[in-house]
Amino acid sequence: MKGYWCHPAATSETLKRDCLHTGDIRYNNEKGYLILRDRFKDMVIHGGEDIYARKIEEVIVQHPVVR
Repeated sequence: MKGYWCHPAATSETLKRDCLHTGDIRYNNEKGYLILRDRFKDMVIHGGEDIYARKIEEVIVQHPVVR
């Protein structure tokens, strides 16, 4: 990737020292597998707790009026 079209600020945030920084949040589980949780920029900290967009989406999808 050379950069974002017409967005030099976003390009400089994402491409640093010839590396692509995606902002993925990951961890290794107890078996040593790499687990991708979400994107850092999609996370909200509220009351000292990390809230991920993915978790919110999972709760919304479970509501009976949502298809």
